Amino acid sequence: MIFLTRFLRRYAVLLVLIATGFLFFPLRYGQTFPWVQLRNFTTTLVISPITYARKAWVEWKSFLFAYRDVAQRDTELNRLRIENTQQAMEILQLRRKLAGLSWAENLTSSLSPLPDYRLLPAEIVIRSPSRWFSRAVLDKGTAQDVKIHSAVISSGGVVGKIHAVYPDYSILRFFIDSGFVMGGKVVRTGDVKVLEGKGSYAMLQYFPLKSDIQVGDVVVTSGQDGIFPPGLSVGSVSFIREIPGRALLEVQVMPGIQFTRLEWVMILVPEKEVPKAP
Repeated sequence: MIFLTRFLRRYAVLLVLIATGFLFFPLRYGQTFPWVQLRNFTTTLVISPITYARKAWVEWKSFLFAYRDVAQRDTELNRLRIENTQQAMEILQLRRKLAGLSWAENLTSSLSPLPDYRLLPAEIVIRSPSRWFSRAVLDKGTAQDVKIHSAVISSGGVVGKIHAVYPDYSILRFFIDSGFVMGGKVVRTGDVKVLEGKGSYAMLQYFPLKSDIQVGDVVVTSGQDGIFPPGLSVGSVSFIREIPGRALLEVQVMPGIQFTRLEWVMILVPEKEVPKAP
């Protein structure tokens, strides 16, 4: 701005000198004064900066319009990128839903009829690292009529039960969680016992020393807890040992499913109220 001001001042001084020359030189030289040359010089001096300024203004406007076009293209490109990302996410969600529906259809066809329950597929959306083997968050809640203490199963058998319910999601508690109690039955012997979660496995309680229990025996739900239908797969006996000081056996049961790989589960929504389990 300062440079432009100085230039205009000097240019104005030059014009004043030229005007003075118009008055002085004719008086001194009379008719022999080179008017044509002075006129051409003055015209060039005055008109040339105006022409250059006009060209510069045209170029500046052209630059502004080009910059505006580039900015508009960038804005449109960013908008298209966002839309593309959103559409990709929607496609991914649809694929996950289709995979869940296919999984649910296959599981439903392989299950025995459960007339007292409505089967509701649900996706595990959150897993807490501190409670990886005890809790998970499902994408179904009271809006889908999920009820507390509803049984939850998967293709490998029993997973757990609904621990808490909210409008849009629910908390799943795995049956291997410490303190979880359910009814278990050894298929080969018919023994019905209490199955208690121990953190990474479950344990059948109150087996006497002379019990006919073997490693590899299949364990299913007994149905006596009022939550799980009878006959659902739980796991198999993996370890047996005598409890010191007591005439009982410690019977460990490894679950039939891998909790770390669970993505979809099936909630068994009871048609009638489920009694609160201990």
